Amino acid sequence: MMPADHPPAPTFDTLDTVITQAVQEERIVGTVVLVAHHGQIVYQRAAGWADREAKKPMQPDTIFRLSSVTKPMVTAAAMRLEEEGRLPLQAPVTRWLPDFRPRAPQAAQATQTETAEPRRPTITIEQLITHTSGLSYSFMEDRNSPYARAKVSDGLNMDISLAENLKRLGSVPLVYEPGKGWRYSLSIDVLGGAMEAETHQSLPDIVRETVTGPLGMKDTGFAVTDPDRLAVPYKDAPAKDSATAPTSGRNGTNASGSNTHSSNGDKQTSDGSTHSSDSRHDDNHAEAARAAPRIRAAIRMQAQDTLDTGSGILNFDNDHVWKRQGYPSGGGGMVGTAPDFMKFLLSLRPGAQKRVLKPETVARMMQPHVNPAWLDFMKPGWSWGYGWAVLDDPARAHTPMSRGTLQWGGVYGHHWFYDPVKDVAVVAFTNTSVEGMNGPFTTDVVDAVYAAVNGSPGK
Repeated sequence: MMPADHPPAPTFDTLDTVITQAVQEERIVGTVVLVAHHGQIVYQRAAGWADREAKKPMQPDTIFRLSSVTKPMVTAAAMRLEEEGRLPLQAPVTRWLPDFRPRAPQAAQATQTETAEPRRPTITIEQLITHTSGLSYSFMEDRNSPYARAKVSDGLNMDISLAENLKRLGSVPLVYEPGKGWRYSLSIDVLGGAMEAETHQSLPDIVRETVTGPLGMKDTGFAVTDPDRLAVPYKDAPAKDSATAPTSGRNGTNASGSNTHSSNGDKQTSDGSTHSSDSRHDDNHAEAARAAPRIRAAIRMQAQDTLDTGSGILNFDNDHVWKRQGYPSGGGGMVGTAPDFMKFLLSLRPGAQKRVLKPETVARMMQPHVNPAWLDFMKPGWSWGYGWAVLDDPARAHTPMSRGTLQWGGVYGHHWFYDPVKDVAVVAFTNTSVEGMNGPFTTDVVDAVYAAVNGSPGK
């Protein structure tokens, strides 16, 4: 019998079933899922394939292209500079990037005379951090938009410098007045440029010195530390080839394993899974995991590829991680592992042993900072903080998450969240887009985690 002061840990049979089902149905090619409760890792599982065609199993230390999982780490680095008084949030970005002065929105321009100098609104550092800057992404605009005509890069498909991309981005009009709307955007790439100008360092060096280095995130950065561990990217099969078209989960946007006991060691299973302990797969839990749509096997991405995200067509250069060309995108240029990112999430906890920001800074970052009326891209109940979505109304969001939960993901197939009320953090990295970012898999993982945590006497 366990001592009274050591209540039983949550059990994760349902989460095991969710992961196994997604891999067996080939909706997810491979995944690494970690759960932390009260600051301790209580579940870790690697399942499926890092490279399906080569039969290379997913491992806990597999390296992923992080895409937008990059944003919270770069934002944290910016907030370190803000703490030092070097990057005031209300300062105009032109203090560091004097030539970055996009024109007012086209509708506003129409009211000016043809001979008048175009109005160029002020964009602040905080507006970049909160995506209220008036900027956008190319993939979120029409195919014949000013973004497309200027060949603005979204940061995943470029061989140009940051200066060149800022020149292109600065040449197109804003899509709304800064501080008067919200649009997911290249703002964090611009923020990275301001950070480099302030410090006279590269963005990779800034992030390493302020965030990943202090937290011991040795495999996370803007360059691959071990190419043999890099996961191959896959994407959902086209809907026309699917028995059922994919549907988006409830986690944040409208865009379309076992308990850890170190004494047991790792073992490989027939589906390519690596467990951190012995596991039990109980078929009785199958009904508890919501049945996901049956989608045919995900497709291996080509070196140059496109993806329909549900919000637009995104262009990928999947070889970009090997190239020395281009710039380190603050919005999507990092690579890393799931255990590394869990270290970052745990650093946000009150009283964390390792932290990179003051508690009061983290508290500010975790507050909603955007007018809910502007967030048509987000699902009901969600707002935006500094670097992530913030849950403001769990009932409207139809989620078991607590108010104040942080979450986001990455278009390569990632999802994470941190619930400060339940003191639970989850990292679910996959190599399958977009199912692993906001498909039914993400919702099933959330439901299974809360079923385990809420059923634990130690909750």
